[in-house]
Amino acid sequence: MPTPRADGDREALRILLSARREITTARTRQINRLRALLLAGDETDRDLARGTLTDNRLTTIARRRGKNGDTTEHAVRRAETRRLALSIHNASRELTENKQQLTELVTTFSPLLLDKPGVGPVSGAQAIVSWSHAGRCRDEAAYAALAGISPLPASSGRTTRHRLNRGGDRQLNRAVHDIVGSAQGLVDT
Repeated sequence: MPTPRADGDREALRILLSARREITTARTRQINRLRALLLAGDETDRDLARGTLTDNRLTTIARRRGKNGDTTEHAVRRAETRRLALSIHNASRELTENKQQLTELVTTFSPLLLDKPGVGPVSGAQAIVSWSHAGRCRDEAAYAALAGISPLPASSGRTTRHRLNRGGDRQLNRAVHDIVGSAQGLVDT
């Protein structure tokens, strides 16, 4: 890992990662609410709820207009689905902008990090933020313990075995999991 240039860069990464978690959580909650509203609606609404909510589907949901004979329930349901579709679309745009900012900062902080197999801007930023400063981790074993991926002895009697450490930085653990899975083709980053 490179020597940190300034604490401000690392703090900027930490802020962006925190914002990303918040936006992702809110977006997931909104998607769940939108699907629930659509599934409780008529057949057309249920068809829109099935499958992935792509940009085209969100645009279709946001552009739908009411009919003259709609009940108050239908009008409110349609207005709320429209609001949620627009909000989900905005959250997706914010996540894209967040990823671009993370890419710029990670590239500035460590130019070669994103060239490593499986390392994306989000996981690379988390690795930099968790690593913190030179001297925090004296070797690979210390970094593995920090990430919660080091083996711990779990022997009993004559049986010698190990289990994975469940402690450590959970966000770093997730980033390492994503990096390894992506490098092996198991996870899409």
